[in-house]
Amino acid sequence: MEGYKVYIKTDENSNVTAVNSSAFLPDATGWIEIDQGTGDRYHHAQGNYLDKPITDEYGRHNYRYTNGQVVEISESEKPPVPAPGPSMMERLEALEAAMLEVVLGG
Repeated sequence: MEGYKVYIKTDENSNVTAVNSSAFLPDATGWIEIDQGTGDRYHHAQGNYLDKPITDEYGRHNYRYTNGQVVEISESEKPPVPAPGPSMMERLEALEAAMLEVVLGG
């Protein structure tokens, strides 16, 4: 075999959920072959093949498999950025208040 094959997995919406190389997949059942070549980009496809990670910092997918191609999902096509949760300080203050209520009985 010359080089390595690059494979992806997708979810029910064709979002790319995993990238791997034939170097690390003894059985590619359930994977879609998308490319082949030599070098780190193909051998270590998990971290080198795509320009961005599989998901962004909010857990939203960055790539979709469409018409036999992996395409980047534009920001406008992604779901809205989730609202931030309480800060660590807010969580600690709430926990402290709840503990005081239990300890002081009221």
